[in-house]
Amino acid sequence: MVAKAGSATASTVNAAVDGFVDTNCNIAKSVMDNKFVKSAGQSILKVHAGVEGKVAPFTDKAKPYVQPVVPYVEAVKPYVPPAILACMVMCTPPVLFVLGLVAFFTAPIWLTVGFLTAFIWIPALIFAAFSAGLMAIVFAIRYFSTPPGNTTAKRFWRNISSTTWGKKIFYVTLNTPTN
Repeated sequence: MVAKAGSATASTVNAAVDGFVDTNCNIAKSVMDNKFVKSAGQSILKVHAGVEGKVAPFTDKAKPYVQPVVPYVEAVKPYVPPAILACMVMCTPPVLFVLGLVAFFTAPIWLTVGFLTAFIWIPALIFAAFSAGLMAIVFAIRYFSTPPGNTTAKRFWRNISSTTWGKKIFYVTLNTPTN
């Protein structure tokens, strides 16, 4: 009975999310087919082509200087994220210090504004937390109803139900009843 309810819930959630995605795709397609959007897009493309045409002589002059560097740039691409991460880690303490100083000196202003506007942002924060929880449940149902997610769920269930506490909590009997 529980499995049927879970299956029905998963199929309902999946159908609702798929319908929502299809509706959004149709809306995006209808927006892109709008004559005003098309004319604005063509205007942007004309401006882009004009800028490219004006810049082309300068980029052609720079190619002999840039081309020898391209192999080195390609070789460094796998290491760029760790380098960016290292730079971010090194820059974090001074940035946090400056933000702390700004917060300290502007505290009388933002504390007053925060206190006076609390009747707006506290309910908004509660609503955002509730919405995030609901979205997490929907995404979990969607993930665990797919084959990889189902495999993960079964692996976790085996780990939990095999322990003594798991058997006590979920009423898993060790002995099969004999008739």
